[in-house]
Amino acid sequence: MARRVSETMYFVRDLNAAIAFYTNRMGCELTEKHDWGFAVVELPGGQRLGLCRVDVFEPTWKPGDPMPAPRVAIQTTDIEADHMLMSRAGVQATSPQGDAEGIRHLSITDPDGNLIFLWDDGSGVGNA
Repeated sequence: MARRVSETMYFVRDLNAAIAFYTNRMGCELTEKHDWGFAVVELPGGQRLGLCRVDVFEPTWKPGDPMPAPRVAIQTTDIEADHMLMSRAGVQATSPQGDAEGIRHLSITDPDGNLIFLWDDGSGVGNA
């Protein structure tokens, strides 16, 4: 299984307002936008920020609730094998889940409570 950091994910209330902030004020370029509530902006130099509408990631979230913490997103080429490997190693992780675009993902918590989003879209891009 190959893995690579794909982006740092931030959760936002208003995706279009977040895109406007990062592109118009921070000099980022919009490289992906999905109708279901996710976009990627790229900083000069190639670092990527994922912008995910909070209600898409946390369906029970409502205004007034705290925003989820940002997290590193790591793309893998075999999420099932990674989940098995991590489970055997005692890593605290959710079970792999799917979403509307066929992306499989799980969340990992490191010993200090930092969250990591592990995902696989079946493209094999984690090899990069």
